[in-house]
Amino acid sequence: MPVPLLSTLFALGVYIGNPNEFDANAEQAFENSYNSFVTTMSVKPAYLTSYINNGTPVGQWVGDSNFQAQSNAKSPVASTMIPVISLQLQSTDGSAGDLLTQFTQFAAGDNDAVVRQIVDAWADNGFTNVVFRLGAEMNIYSLGYAGDDTASQAEWVLAFQHVSRVLHNEAKARNITMRVMWNPDTTNYSNAHATPNNISAGLYPGDSYVDIIGVDIYADMYPYNDTFNPDTYHDWDTGGEDTSVAQFVADYVNGQHYWSYPAANINCLDCSGGHAQSLDSLIAFSLQHNKPFAIPETGAGSSWGGHDMNDQSAFPMWLAQELTTARAAGLQIAFVAIWDSYGGGNYEFTYPGDGKPNEAASWAKYFGPQPAFTSYVAPTIKMGTGADVLRFAAAEDAWQGDAQFTVLVDGQQVAGPLTATAPFAAGKRQAYALSGNWGPGAHTVTFNYLNDANGGTAATDRNLYVTGIQYDSLAPSKHNLYLLAGGPQSVTVAQPAP
Repeated sequence: MPVPLLSTLFALGVYIGNPNEFDANAEQAFENSYNSFVTTMSVKPAYLTSYINNGTPVGQWVGDSNFQAQSNAKSPVASTMIPVISLQLQSTDGSAGDLLTQFTQFAAGDNDAVVRQIVDAWADNGFTNVVFRLGAEMNIYSLGYAGDDTASQAEWVLAFQHVSRVLHNEAKARNITMRVMWNPDTTNYSNAHATPNNISAGLYPGDSYVDIIGVDIYADMYPYNDTFNPDTYHDWDTGGEDTSVAQFVADYVNGQHYWSYPAANINCLDCSGGHAQSLDSLIAFSLQHNKPFAIPETGAGSSWGGHDMNDQSAFPMWLAQELTTARAAGLQIAFVAIWDSYGGGNYEFTYPGDGKPNEAASWAKYFGPQPAFTSYVAPTIKMGTGADVLRFAAAEDAWQGDAQFTVLVDGQQVAGPLTATAPFAAGKRQAYALSGNWGPGAHTVTFNYLNDANGGTAATDRNLYVTGIQYDSLAPSKHNLYLLAGGPQSVTVAQPAP
C-alpha cells in the first residue's frame, strides 16, 4: 500500500533578524542564527520574514528595500528563501501626516512609484517569488495600522485595494510570482484595536485583492481579572481561581482555552463585544473565502518578559493541533514562519543559552520533519465481509496508554474501538483492511480519535496518525491524517459505478 513520504507538516519559515551585506559581523550573526534554527528544526526554512522600515518617510522605503534585497541576495542562506515582506500603508515619521491623509494618498496613487520600485528592488536582485504582507497586523496601538475610526478604516481598504493592484501589475511586468497577504493579528478584548470585527465592519478588501490570508499568533497570555480582584484568574481546568499569572499559565488547559478564546472570562467565551479575533475565527474566514492560509509570525515566548512561561512547550503543540485539524477540513496552508529572535520579545529558542529545551523540542516535533514510514507491524488486521474494502494504516504517539479510535463510513460506525500500537516516531504502522458493502460513488470515511491526552510537552502527548487510506482501488486526495487532538477527521473516497 503506497504512502507518500512525509517531510514537514507545513512549509516552514522563520524570522531571525536581517542579513547585512555591508557588515560582516552582522551577516555572520544572521547566518549563525540560521544555522542554529536549522540544527534545532532539522530542516531548512523556505520563507524569511522581512520588514520595510515604515518609521522613515515613504520616499525612503525604496532605499531600504534596495538594501534588504541586495543583502538577501548576497547572503548564502537568505538568498535561498522566499522573502515575506511587511509593507505598511502608512509611515510613523512625524512629517508623514495623520492616518486618514496617508491612506488617501496611497489610495489615490500618490505613492505608486515607490510601490513599483519596491517590487523592482527584489526583482533586480534575482528574487522571482515574493510575498507582501500589505498593511500587516492592523491592530498595533503604537503604529495605528488601520486606524480607529470608520473613515480611516474605509480609506485603508481603498489604499489596500489600490496598492494590491499596483503590486500585481508590477510583478507581472517583471515576470515574477508575487502574492499579496491580508494579515490581521489575533487579539483579545483588552488589546482590541483595528481588529477584523472590523472583518464585518469592512476591513477585508475583497477576494480580488488578496492571495493569502495570514494571521499572526503568539503564546503571550495576558490573563484579565474576572472579578474585582486584579490578582485572581479563572482556572478553566479546575474551575477555581488562580492567584498568580504563573499559576494560570502553567496549566496546559488554560493555555488551550486562552489561545482558542482570547476574550473569554468566567462569564462568556467572548466578552469583547465582538472585537476579539482568534486563530479559529480567522481559519474559518479563510475557508469561507477559499484562500490559502499562512502564519507569517508565531512564537512561544513573551513580548513583555516575565508574564508568561519562559520554556513554553504547549503552544507549538496546540498550534499544530489547530492547523492539522483545519487542513483536514480543507484548509490550504501556505507556510508557518516561527519567530526565533529576541527582537520584539523573548522568542528566541534555538540556542542552548536561551534555556528553552522543551519549547525547542516541541517546535521540532510538530513543525520539523515527520518520520517516514519504513515498515508495517504484521499481520494486517482484517475485519468484516463484503465486496468493498477500505484499507488504511495507523500509528501513534503513546503516552499513558495507546490511542483508540473508531472508523465510520457515511456516518455509520464500521469498526472500533480500535487500538493503535505502532510507534509513529519509529516509522512503524499497523495495516487494516475493513470489508463491507458500501457500493460505488463517493463515501465519507471518518476516523474518530477517542482518547486524546497530553501533559503539555512534546514527550507527554498521545496522538493518532492515519495514512494510506484506500477504498477498493482508489485513494483520496488526502492520504495522511494527523489527529493531534481528540475528535473526528474525514476524507472522501469514491469508487466509480461500473
